[in-house]
Amino acid sequence: MPEAKSPDGRVWKIESHRQTLGLGSRAAKNFHLGNVIVTLILVVIIIFFVRRSTAIAIITGILLLIWLFERGTSYFKPKIDATTEGPPKQHVGWVATNRFGHKELEKRAAEAIERGDPASEPPGLRLVEL
Repeated sequence: MPEAKSPDGRVWKIESHRQTLGLGSRAAKNFHLGNVIVTLILVVIIIFFVRRSTAIAIITGILLLIWLFERGTSYFKPKIDATTEGPPKQHVGWVATNRFGHKELEKRAAEAIERGDPASEPPGLRLVEL
């Protein structure tokens, strides 16, 4: 587990892992609930249009497949967490914008912390927890 030292002297532990499908946090529950609602809306639209127009039902079905594929692959992107016991205790989390390069992404997160800017978004990372 890599470490980084911020300018204020705190030592941060940096860890990368795959995102989980668990519903542990409130943000995760809201995120999953939103996905379920949109998926159900797409299914209702498909059922509605199957009776009216086969072509529109096929197009909507393709959109549903694309939506499900995108939601599924988003869980394969690594998540980078950085924590320090402080004082003050702090946690920062990023999600990768691609699926590759865990070590390089950990290095970029460490560089941001060492610059004294853990709330930034280094290249290839999107800030999700502060």
